[in-house]
Amino acid sequence: MCTTHAKQNKYGHLPQEHGPCVEGVLSGANFCLVQMEVDMPFEAVQSILKEQLLWETNRQKRSTKEYLHKRNIEKKAKKARHEQEKSYMETIRGMGSAVGEYVGGGQGELSTMEALTSVDVEIEAAEPGLDDQSQNNEEVSSDDAHPLLIFHDCETTGLSIYNEHITDVGAKVVASPVPLETPTFSSLVATSRHISPTVTRITGISTTTLRGEKPLSVVLPLFLDWVTAVTTYVSDVTTNPHYPVLVAHNGFLFDFPILLAEVERRQGTLCMSAFESKKIHFSDTLPLLRQMKKDGRSELNGTRLGMEALHLHILGTAVEGAHRAFPDVQAMEAVMTHPSLVSCLTNLPIRSPKRQIELWSTQKAVHQQSASLVKALGKPTISKAQAKKLGELGLGIATLKTLRTDCPTPEAFMEALKAKGVKSKPLRKNLSMNVLLQ
Repeated sequence: MCTTHAKQNKYGHLPQEHGPCVEGVLSGANFCLVQMEVDMPFEAVQSILKEQLLWETNRQKRSTKEYLHKRNIEKKAKKARHEQEKSYMETIRGMGSAVGEYVGGGQGELSTMEALTSVDVEIEAAEPGLDDQSQNNEEVSSDDAHPLLIFHDCETTGLSIYNEHITDVGAKVVASPVPLETPTFSSLVATSRHISPTVTRITGISTTTLRGEKPLSVVLPLFLDWVTAVTTYVSDVTTNPHYPVLVAHNGFLFDFPILLAEVERRQGTLCMSAFESKKIHFSDTLPLLRQMKKDGRSELNGTRLGMEALHLHILGTAVEGAHRAFPDVQAMEAVMTHPSLVSCLTNLPIRSPKRQIELWSTQKAVHQQSASLVKALGKPTISKAQAKKLGELGLGIATLKTLRTDCPTPEAFMEALKAKGVKSKPLRKNLSMNVLLQ
């Protein structure tokens, strides 16, 4: 077969079976010379063609070698991508399911959105049911008092704000008007909850690490006493009254709810009213940064709003000891007091202790209501996200049953749901067909 017409593969070399035949080439060349009446010794033609054949053979060998090399590189790259994707998915599954699993039939398991928050992925969705989180200085202390910013972070046994335990607490007074002898607080917290390998891999905290540490019933009063002590000292030295403000990155969605949930579980030793009596306020840097990015602030262009991503973008370095409470506090301080962002600290949204506790109670009630909806109606009638939305609308199982009883037909029930704010037509249809509501 003529090599000119042989089919080449994508790397430009010929398959071996289509290689030139020595005898055929020599015979063909001799025939051509005779027909053209060219007076040339056959030995010379043979020598020239053999050199050409040798060159062609070496070219094919080089091409084959390059092809195999390129194929190996592609295989290795494909394998590396596969391993990276596999590792990522294992992390997400572990964080969203194994770690955030709620004891009691799997209820309260975190959604993917909530799970991603703790692995430093930016969340653009606003906190459901808490539309006032962007308002500044709501119901705060007297206008004559000044906020004392205390950056705060905590690590936990998992992601469920309703059920997990705190394992690490860190805090630092930022922008204090006077020097402080003890401007920081840091403590590990013992827990009876088993710490999964996924959490240990992320935080470095294991069940063994916490052996011999103080429980939260001891650590939290020490922490609140420290907050009160530094606030009192600053107020006395400056002769200006101050009130403490705990500032956490994503605190409204995670750090503060889980802190209040821990206190609520220990009503015998801890008291929710301690936050009000000590006038401890709450603030979150994430809503502020999200609004700044939305407004087009150039400092935040091209970056996610997780603290690790912000630290790398603004300071050019990774967070040392990330996912431990106090190192995360130091990272937050470095980012928020950077010259490009420090001026925004005056615009932080601040919640009074009363308001934060009220919002936590509402958030917990919505969660319990949505959990009962999922348990009663189940799939495919309703998903966890849909149940959460119904809970926010105040449509519990009892309310839905009453509404269905008052409606003579399924179509009327669907219209009633629409009037109540249920926008999803498939959800309205599924609810109208559920036998428990008929």
